[in-house]
Amino acid sequence: MGNTGKRMGVGRGRVGACGVALALVVLLVTACDPNVPADPAAIVRASIGSISVTGRTPGTPVELTGPVRRTATADAQGAVVFRDLPAGPGYAVRAEGLERTGLTVETIESSTPSASFYASQRLTAGFQYLTMRDGTTLSAMVYLPPGPGPFPTVVEYSGYDESRPGRNYKDAIIGAGIPLETACALAPYLCTSPFGKGILAAMFDYAVVNVNVRGTGCSGGSFELLTDQFRADGYDVIEAVAAQPWVKDHRVGMVGGSFHGFSQISVASTHPPSLLAITPEVPLKDAIRDLGAPGGMTNTGFARNWTEAVERGAAPYGQGWEQDRVDGGDLVCERNQALHDQRQRLLPRFDTDRYYPDDLAYLDLTAAAASVDVPVFLTASWQDEQVGSAAAGLCDRFVRAPVRRCVFGNGFHGDQNPDMIVEWKAFLDFYVRRERSPIGAVPRLVYPLMMKEISGAAVDLPAQEPFLPDASGGVGAGLDALRRRYEASPGVKVLLDVGDAGADRALSAPASATYAQWPPSGMSIERFALDADGTLTGAGAGPASGGGVGVGRDTAVSFRSSNALAGRLLGDAPAPPGSTTPIRVLTWQRERPGEAVVFVTSPATSDRLLVGPSRADLWIRSSAAGADLAVTISE
Repeated sequence: MGNTGKRMGVGRGRVGACGVALALVVLLVTACDPNVPADPAAIVRASIGSISVTGRTPGTPVELTGPVRRTATADAQGAVVFRDLPAGPGYAVRAEGLERTGLTVETIESSTPSASFYASQRLTAGFQYLTMRDGTTLSAMVYLPPGPGPFPTVVEYSGYDESRPGRNYKDAIIGAGIPLETACALAPYLCTSPFGKGILAAMFDYAVVNVNVRGTGCSGGSFELLTDQFRADGYDVIEAVAAQPWVKDHRVGMVGGSFHGFSQISVASTHPPSLLAITPEVPLKDAIRDLGAPGGMTNTGFARNWTEAVERGAAPYGQGWEQDRVDGGDLVCERNQALHDQRQRLLPRFDTDRYYPDDLAYLDLTAAAASVDVPVFLTASWQDEQVGSAAAGLCDRFVRAPVRRCVFGNGFHGDQNPDMIVEWKAFLDFYVRRERSPIGAVPRLVYPLMMKEISGAAVDLPAQEPFLPDASGGVGAGLDALRRRYEASPGVKVLLDVGDAGADRALSAPASATYAQWPPSGMSIERFALDADGTLTGAGAGPASGGGVGVGRDTAVSFRSSNALAGRLLGDAPAPPGSTTPIRVLTWQRERPGEAVVFVTSPATSDRLLVGPSRADLWIRSSAAGADLAVTISE
């Protein structure tokens, strides 16, 4: 029966509450405990804002009573999750052969365990599980550098196939003509590779722990995005990892971009005591306003596709690699699939929510950012085709962070830019490793091989690194003085003309500008109006409000929608491999007459530096029920 047969085995081998497997236990209880399910496969778990039930017969009703009364039907896996429950005691669950009373729905604060809960868990190199405060287990993959330790340690936490074992860059090594045995001995992280940015942290001799969020991969529970449960699990992950004997100073950092990036902000807002710093790269700022419905219009492109992919991957065995684990005898992974069909479904709301949904306000990370009280390293790209450029607006929202370093630039969605990497490493050295060291010869050799496989371009790391100790003082000498100089330097760097630095550094920036804050003081906003004759007329600089006259109702311009052009601009057509593919390899074609309208300014009379995101406010009427629209602002 394939997956179905395996999932039906959830909970097998348990002894019923009234069984006689242990005679001593039978003597100590006078009757069947009504709070323990008669069905040995049934598990009822009260968590943060929810109560879950597994082990039921598919299609049978399950009733929740107490402060909230609901009835639900067990899904094909025999599971039910009651969500959005007010915290407090007095809940009960009843179904055929099942009664559990006295259940308490918790908050993050009321459920936070003692330090001994985390210290009791032990992690070693390789694949294993972490236990959360409600008993749910999350799958984790641990990568340790060579040597005895303790090691500076970072965590990656997302809903991708984060903890899947077996990643490697062997093809890149073989393609470069390096003997595999030699490469694996020099750089073991190439042959057993962490997910995402973790591979670079491992390259710089950090221990890396990759964790699948609840309800994804081999992790138990049901998937939720950025909820209190999501945040509490992240807190537990940080504290459990930090408690390990091989973690330097029993404190850790977080790394990663995109999903990993906004996860860090969410987790850091819970203030894990053992969290040293976060490095959210190319995250989103508000999942609704900036991604799901920018400008109030449903994003039927990347936002829908990403949400659909994540929700599909959170289904039972949805990422594929879970089946290999189960086939290999991993009964925990098998049991953990039971609640995956109860995953949070945001996709239907793309079509039903006409206005900003107040119940999803937690998907706006602005408040979470304001709560973060550890050093922060943030990046964003102005032409980010996935999450947009609004994340740059978080830079000045980290008001409680003792240190804020923000690196922005033009370019696509990606966190592998070599100029950003050296800044990222400097930050990690100061606030997680707490030693500052130059990049070694092996990483400088390995990085171009990795980038060749990821993006198709062999990119070198910059020769110059910021804020290294004086060579005469040795590695780590004068760290406090060096860090003070680092913190006194401008906290915002903007990389200019990324992708136009020549073939040897195709993803690099030939120049940069630094600022003390973001937005920069003294920056002016330049506004233009669209005129019917095809000119782009300057309307003067000033605040963001207001506007020029532009094209009016009586002087409208029109064009015929081109599906082929829309597909090329919006990414539906085949694209170059890798999100970090150099911009210079793309072929920008002028639109054919009638398929677009173009407005052009008069030639500039002096040089100007354009920094930051752009926006277009348009009045549009379409003769079709729906059409894709792309606006390109260029020089």
